[in-house]
Amino acid sequence: MRREESAIFHIDALKHNPPYKFMRKRKKLNVDSGAVLKLAKSIDYTNDNLFKLKITLIAPALACVVFMCRIIKHYENKSNDVADQFSLRKAERLDDIGDEDGLLEYCLRFISKYPNDANVTFYLGLAYCRKKILYKSKIYFSQSVELNPNMEQTISAYLDSIEEQLFILPRTVEN
Repeated sequence: MRREESAIFHIDALKHNPPYKFMRKRKKLNVDSGAVLKLAKSIDYTNDNLFKLKITLIAPALACVVFMCRIIKHYENKSNDVADQFSLRKAERLDDIGDEDGLLEYCLRFISKYPNDANVTFYLGLAYCRKKILYKSKIYFSQSVELNPNMEQTISAYLDSIEEQLFILPRTVEN
């Protein structure tokens, strides 16, 4: 049944069965069927516009939600990238507070990712030195000097100390 037919059906129902008591006393109800049809069309038009308005409001809200999800994922990935990089500050801080186990664990996490990073090998050697695991300490200190010869002056004091503790003759500096 079309909407216009439905409106006419309701008009006829109102004529024969009025909803209010005062209307029931009258035998005949004068209803302007043209006005009722216009009203029905107006209601349909309003409903269509409300639907369009809902779509118009929901679409930008949905776009905002999607955009915010992408921003969150971007920053999560960024923080994961930062977490996957060796931080000299963190290694120095762990050494300064004397957290030998924390420094060793931190460096071991990165040595497999960055085996050719002089800073990782230096702090790993330092962690082993602090824990008195001198053979491993010497290996990583030597590797650090090979990777970055500028660190030799800093590391030579550690290597000399390790060699003395291991009862090995001190290294000789070549002129």
